[in-house]
Amino acid sequence: MKHGKAYNKASATIDKDTLYKILGPSYLGGKLARIRNEIDRLRPGGQKKAGLDRAEERALEQLEEELLDLEDF
Repeated sequence: MKHGKAYNKASATIDKDTLYKILGPSYLGGKLARIRNEIDRLRPGGQKKAGLDRAEERALEQLEEELLDLEDF
């Protein structure tokens, strides 16, 4: 027991959606905007920027996947 109350371990768990649940739509909107801006930096005008290195290509793929996941959320 903590502080005279029963401690429920399940209620104290944190998952990948905890921050969104706490902050709500304002967090999601900001994260969507940040991801879209980063994608636009790597793929201006919808065309992959010339001279992307391997790390930037992987980052672009990850950003695109994350954007799809957030839009589905």
